[in-house]
Amino acid sequence: PDPTLMDITIKVRAEYPTNVSTSQLEVRCPLPASTVSGSCQLEDRQIPAKCELKLAERSAVWELKRLGGGHEITLTAKLVLE
Repeated sequence: PDPTLMDITIKVRAEYPTNVSTSQLEVRCPLPASTVSGSCQLEDRQIPAKCELKLAERSAVWELKRLGGGHEITLTAKLVLE
């Protein structure tokens, strides 16, 4: 059978004052058990962050070093399912 493609999009918005920021924020999204591969990315490269698909843990993980108040970031993952 042909593989199935799936897109996941998550928006994180810091709805607190602009003079406040958070550090070491981690966003985890569970993946379907049938996920065999994929990729993840961040829309805004100005926010220091990294992303990784952890297939053994069945999760997509985005680590943001800092997110200032009033900012928003979009996290996306493109998955290939069996």
